[in-house]
Amino acid sequence: MKDPIKETINEKTGKVTYEFSINLGVPPGEDKPFRTRRRGFPNKKAAWAAYMLLKARAAEGIFPEREKSKLSNIEKPVNEPMEFNDTSTVAEYFTVFWASYIARGNESTTHDKTYNCFKNHILPQFGRTALKDISPIKCKQFATDLTNNLASARQILIYFKSFLEDAKYMKLIKDNPMDNVYIPSKGDVKRKKQIPGEEDVFFSNYYELEDLMKFLSASKEYCPEKQHIFWLLLAHSGLRRGEAIALKWSDIDFETRLIRVNKAAAYSTEKKLHIKTTKNRINRKVRLDWDTLNELMQWKQSQERELRMKNQYQKNDYEQYIFQNKFNELSNPSSCGRWLNALYNRCDIKRITVHGLRHTHCTLGLKSRQYSIEEMMQRLGHKDIKVTMDVYTHVTHETMETNPDLYMEYLRSEMKKINKVA
Repeated sequence: MKDPIKETINEKTGKVTYEFSINLGVPPGEDKPFRTRRRGFPNKKAAWAAYMLLKARAAEGIFPEREKSKLSNIEKPVNEPMEFNDTSTVAEYFTVFWASYIARGNESTTHDKTYNCFKNHILPQFGRTALKDISPIKCKQFATDLTNNLASARQILIYFKSFLEDAKYMKLIKDNPMDNVYIPSKGDVKRKKQIPGEEDVFFSNYYELEDLMKFLSASKEYCPEKQHIFWLLLAHSGLRRGEAIALKWSDIDFETRLIRVNKAAAYSTEKKLHIKTTKNRINRKVRLDWDTLNELMQWKQSQERELRMKNQYQKNDYEQYIFQNKFNELSNPSSCGRWLNALYNRCDIKRITVHGLRHTHCTLGLKSRQYSIEEMMQRLGHKDIKVTMDVYTHVTHETMETNPDLYMEYLRSEMKKINKVA
C-alpha cells in the first residue's frame, strides 16, 4: 500500500505539516464516493491516527458530514474531548492511547518503532473492531499468525496487550482479552535469541581476523579517507554507528587515548535528524590503540584541508563533527549503509552490516583474551553483563573449552616460581 500521508512545507514560515486525501467509499443512500482531505497535522503519527479513524468510522457507515464535530476532535483533542465506551473502535481509542504514550518521554526513535508496530500490524487487524468485540480467541489467532511469520512478534504482542490493559484501566472493557494469550518468550523466537539490536550476531554477522584485514585493506583502497577512518574506528572501538557519527573532535583526548561516548545521532519522523542520548543512557569512555589514534590525527589534518578547498567554515573542536556531511553538518546515520554497499560493489569480500563491525570488535577482543567480559561490557555500553554474555555466547563457549588448559598452565608457572624460591 502506498503511503497516503504527505509532508508539506510552508514556503513562508518553513513549518512542516502533514496531510492526506482519502476515499471513504459510497455513503448509504448516495451514488458517489465520498472523498475528503485533512491537513495541518503536526506530525505523521497524528495524521495516521486521523486516517485510521476515518476509515474505521466509514466502515460503520458514519461519514464526516454526519459526525463532523467528533471527527475534527482528532485535531483539537483538548478543547473538544471525545467520549469513549466499549463500542469505540481500536482506531478511535488509539488516538488517546498514543497521546499518553508520547507523554512518557521516550526517545523519538522509540516512538517510531512502537508506532510502526501499531500501524503495520495491530491497526490493520483490529482498527475497525469495537473494544468489546475483541475476544481472547481473536487475540490468540492474531498471536499465532504473528509468531509464525515475524521475528518481532513478541514485541508487537506486548504492545497490544499494553494497549488493551490501558483500555481496561479506563474502564472501557472489563477484562483484558490478551491476559490468557501466550506471548512467545525470547527463547521461543526462531532467531536463536532476541537481544534487541544484537540479533544478527547469530548469523555470522562479524569478521574473523583475516576477513577484517581484507575489509580494512579494501576500504583504504576504495573508500574516501573519511569513510575508511569511520570503518577503522568502528572495528577497533565497538562504537555504534550513531555514537560514531555524533563524535566531535573535542570528544577525543589524544593524550589519554580516550573517546568520550555521551551522545548519538538518530533520525525519526518526529524530530528528523537530531542528537539523542546513547542507548541505555549509558555514557562511557573507550580507550583507543595508538594506530587508530594516529589515523584519526591524520584525518583531522586532511579534513581541515578539504574544508579549506571547499571554502567551508572550519569550526572549533567543540563544534566540528569528525564524520561531517557535505554541508559540514551532522551526517545521517543511514548514510553509513550506503557507504558500505558502495564498497562491497567494488570488491569481492565477505558482506556484513555496519553493526557487524561492532560484533567483530567484541568477538576478536574476547578471543584474544585481552579483554574480560566485564571490560568488554563497559566498552560496548551494555546495560548489564548478561547481555554481553548472551549476545556473544559463541565466543564464551569457545573460551570455556580452553580455560581448563589455561588454568593448568597458570598453576604450572606459579609452581615453578615457588620451587625457584625454595
